[in-house]
Amino acid sequence: MSKGIAKVDYLHGPGLIGHSNAPNWDFLYEHSSVKNPKYNIGDRVVLPDGRVFRYAKAASANIEAGKGVKFGGTMADDGIALCSPAAAEIAGAKSFTVANQTFAVDELRGGYCCLYTASSTYQQFGIVGNSAASASTVTIYLDHPMTTALGATNGIEVLPNPCRYLTYINDVDYNSVAGIPVSVPASGEYFWIQTWGPVWCNPGPYGQGGAATERTLIFWTDGQLRVASDGYDSMQRAGFLMTRDALGTDSPPFLMLQISV
Repeated sequence: MSKGIAKVDYLHGPGLIGHSNAPNWDFLYEHSSVKNPKYNIGDRVVLPDGRVFRYAKAASANIEAGKGVKFGGTMADDGIALCSPAAAEIAGAKSFTVANQTFAVDELRGGYCCLYTASSTYQQFGIVGNSAASASTVTIYLDHPMTTALGATNGIEVLPNPCRYLTYINDVDYNSVAGIPVSVPASGEYFWIQTWGPVWCNPGPYGQGGAATERTLIFWTDGQLRVASDGYDSMQRAGFLMTRDALGTDSPPFLMLQISV
């Protein structure tokens, strides 16, 4: 078991894109059923020009270039919905167990948990690893010792690594966008998503930027863009337009993506 937290690579160099001495980031365009041994799901890469990328895994087919790929499933699908632990744990413990689970080793690494202890208190931790379990008890390892004892009747919720179960879901309002795929993966493949910085996004059938003040954009249910001022203020913010065209003409959809730094 390779317990640990997410790694961050800052790919520095004396120049930006195209500079002869710039670092090689060809790996960001890879998608493969074989995991890159240098990275784990959720690891973060930051380029000198400010773009941010995360290593992810596709849980479905039909992911499309230029469209937001979404956090997939429900807590019951790929996390652990509200339940009680398999056993009590003392203050200072760095792990807890949950019965009747099925997970591969370290599948929850990079995820998060909330432990609801006595007197309506709670503790939130990062997950650095887990044991394998096949319809059995799984042990979940934490990034910090518990500060309060966990009772056997207390509650727990486990959010999996947010980048582990990414999917294409069209016209579903209940799934948020994780990022824009760098290359289009098949189901089950590892790939990179961009979460911050300049990127081209699919503008959808309506376009943006042709009217005054059309700058702030949101993700529509299919991962394409819409203008926030069109009455979609409660939808997920995507970022803002970086370019413009002639007055009255929609802008090229180059977006300053603002999901996660």
